[in-house]
Amino acid sequence: MINFNSPGGTATIIVAAGSSQRMGFNKIFAELAGKPVLWHSVEAFQSIPTVREFVVVVSKDDIERTRRLVSNMHDTFTIVEGGANRAESVRRGVAAITRNCKFVVIHDGARPFVTRPLINRVMTAVMSRRDECRAAIPAVAVKDTVKIAQGGFVTSTPKRDELFAVQTPQIFCLQTYRELMGADDITDDSELFERAGLPVKIVEGDYRNIKITTPEDLLTAERFSEHGFH
Repeated sequence: MINFNSPGGTATIIVAAGSSQRMGFNKIFAELAGKPVLWHSVEAFQSIPTVREFVVVVSKDDIERTRRLVSNMHDTFTIVEGGANRAESVRRGVAAITRNCKFVVIHDGARPFVTRPLINRVMTAVMSRRDECRAAIPAVAVKDTVKIAQGGFVTSTPKRDELFAVQTPQIFCLQTYRELMGADDITDDSELFERAGLPVKIVEGDYRNIKITTPEDLLTAERFSEHGFH
């Protein structure tokens, strides 16, 4: 039997408090294969044995709907109201962790195609390291040439083989993450470690692990869903 208060376990935070302005409707409750996007994003973590606790961060208007959605799942969930930006929403999620966990996994609620092998790859990258400032993120190589521009004109072209598109889930040493929290101008959680000069390990991501942001993304997700999840 798992001792839920033993150190070394993982808390998982599902961040789903965005405004969905580019979508025009609440994307986390859009249906894929008969289930809401958020349901698929949460369900992938259900069988990960090291996960001790779940925190789902949503907007105030979605709290009761989310509570009903996860009430049929086997684990105990804490539902938290999100903040004015992603960084604040994650801080509220971290503050809601009650069990004695060593690691925290942060995942976008709008990424329903996260797989258990991907989750395990990210976790293994962190849990196999011996230092205490641990961080690992999944990423995929950028396929297109990327330009840096100012005022509508190209200023430089970075080397494509040095560019990666970052995904979630991302995993961190919880104590270190708590110590680094505070900046509101981040769009990626691992940037806290990066700014502090702490190493962030990149592991192989998954091109199917898309974040649903626009109506076009939802069309892609519907095609992906025909081949299953997780």
